[in-house]
Amino acid sequence: MIQFLIGAVVGGVAAWQYRDDIRRYMDQKLPDVRAKAADRLESLEKSADSAIDKARTRLGENLRAGQRVIRPASVTSIPRDDTAPREQQR
Repeated sequence: MIQFLIGAVVGGVAAWQYRDDIRRYMDQKLPDVRAKAADRLESLEKSADSAIDKARTRLGENLRAGQRVIRPASVTSIPRDDTAPREQQR
């Protein structure tokens, strides 16, 4: 526990001692990091849109194929043969 407290105190002193250097570094580097993050978010948005469009298309195709399989055939398309002999009753 004491080691943790010593580490926290030493870290705090180091941050206070180098605060101007840290602030200068952050002022110089932070805009670049933000611009890169914004570019990556834009790229992610484009790839997500593409994936959603593909999924939507595929889902629509699968739904239409399922409808074709499930729909009953038209009654008029099956010829009815009334002249065929019926099975004899037992």
